[in-house]
Amino acid sequence: MPKISSKNRQKDHGRIILPSLAVLFLLFPLLHAAMAEDLPLKVKVGDIPYGLAYDSGKGEIFVSNAGSNSVSIISDAEDKVIGTVPVGIAPHGMAYDQAKGQIFVANLGSNNVSVISDESNDVVAEIPVGLGPHDVAYDSARGHLFVANEKSGTVSVISDSTDSVVATIPVGSYPFDIAYDQMAGKVFVTSTNSTVSVISDSTDSVVATIPVGSYPFDIAYDQMAGKVFVTSTNSTVSVISDSTDSVVATIPVGLYPYYISSGPEGEMLVSRYNSGVITAVSGDEYRVVATIPVGKSPFGIAYDVGRDRIFATMHNSDTVSMVPYPSSNVPEFGPLTILGISLSFVGLIIISKSGRIQDHIW
Repeated sequence: MPKISSKNRQKDHGRIILPSLAVLFLLFPLLHAAMAEDLPLKVKVGDIPYGLAYDSGKGEIFVSNAGSNSVSIISDAEDKVIGTVPVGIAPHGMAYDQAKGQIFVANLGSNNVSVISDESNDVVAEIPVGLGPHDVAYDSARGHLFVANEKSGTVSVISDSTDSVVATIPVGSYPFDIAYDQMAGKVFVTSTNSTVSVISDSTDSVVATIPVGSYPFDIAYDQMAGKVFVTSTNSTVSVISDSTDSVVATIPVGLYPYYISSGPEGEMLVSRYNSGVITAVSGDEYRVVATIPVGKSPFGIAYDVGRDRIFATMHNSDTVSMVPYPSSNVPEFGPLTILGISLSFVGLIIISKSGRIQDHIW
């Protein structure tokens, strides 16, 4: 085998490395853009942002600020706050009434529900309910709003035509969060005694009580999956069949699962507070399908179907984090065509701490 001198070897390296560096310089803007797309965009809102509601009619996100007694309105087209609405004391859960174009806000500290018109972005009514209203769910079939009153152990039923309470339903101890199942005509309410109460919206009465994981936190219904999902402090999500009113699966999701919301294509999104991520769960396969970094202390979450994005309130920074849903974000590196020339990644250049090219692999 002919011997190659170190001088010739350096020349060969130069011929290989320089074109490779040129390719990397050409690719850098594309790689940077791809990575930047995945970084959460953050919008400053009020103090201690808590719940979220997505107004599909106007493409706006409503954010309850528990520490500043207000609701911030974010335009999903402009990615900025376009309005702030004063409401009651310590606003928490919210629900959107598409038929009337209204947002209902549960005010934990003032024991009432504020009604915001999405046309004027003003409060048009304030409805007294039970003690410590924590969350709300809208029943589109009957035009009723169900309010979980944490300190009263009841659920208030509000008519959206009269903006008044038409029924009060006793449920489990400390009802926390609530969800409406439009297909079954049922309302599901979490209680701190590790159960979920099931309310019939035709009789406004409890028809079943379902044991779930320890200290259930949030609850959500997904129409595509046709099931109800409950987060619990034992790091799981319980899956409830609305036909049998029983748990059909338990999904491990990792530490600190808090809020849960419907995502795209039958997937559920779970905020994990101390983990800084949102976990996506398949509603059909009962397993984790994605883990999405969103920043420190994610709490309330909502999915923006118009722009395929996730919104999450961030407790520690008084912001809302916005991140694209990852199903279409994963970059695939195949051949790249620049100026009609097809290029592929065929090697790796290794650079030492001093900035010198130390080695390369082809």
